[in-house]
Amino acid sequence: MDGRRNRPLRLGAVPLAIVLSALLLLMTQSSEAQRARSTAGVYEGEALVRSGKVSVSGGNVAAQPMSGFGQGWSGNSQLFWSGGQPGAVLDLTLDVATPGRYNIELELTRAPDYGELQFEVDGRRAGSVFNGYAPNVVPSGPINIGSFDLSAGARKLSIKITGRDRSSGGYLVGIDRVRLTATQAVAPTREPTRVVM
Repeated sequence: MDGRRNRPLRLGAVPLAIVLSALLLLMTQSSEAQRARSTAGVYEGEALVRSGKVSVSGGNVAAQPMSGFGQGWSGNSQLFWSGGQPGAVLDLTLDVATPGRYNIELELTRAPDYGELQFEVDGRRAGSVFNGYAPNVVPSGPINIGSFDLSAGARKLSIKITGRDRSSGGYLVGIDRVRLTATQAVAPTREPTRVVM
């Protein structure tokens, strides 16, 4: 038997297995970097719950699986807010890495027992009242609430229950995700120059 058959195949002085492992590692890192870039500015409702980036003035929040309601929710889950009444506010903390002007879209849920909502971004009113009522549980599709200049750091998106459609049986709220899309960079603000006399 020839001993050469059991030797690893070599590419020059480097075994082929090492070359293939290195290529696989580079492809994986590239794929992970691409995924991170494509999801930058997307805040999943259920992830905000799990990371403690949610507070409510009334009611409770939890991550809710949505696979039993069909397709259309990213990750088949949502942030579910129950027990809120008109005037209750849910605050989401969105960590913004780069200052700039951002268009903000929400993907919500409509259902027979969902309420009407008003939005604020860092205390500034945003969009119009969202009617969460629908005869069946369905994703809302993208809801554009406007464009805002946001500084880097923790930004606050507030969602207030304002009432309910006369056909709705409740004030529930479902948030699939929030998407921030940069529309332009904002120059950093500088303190005015002080003149000492």
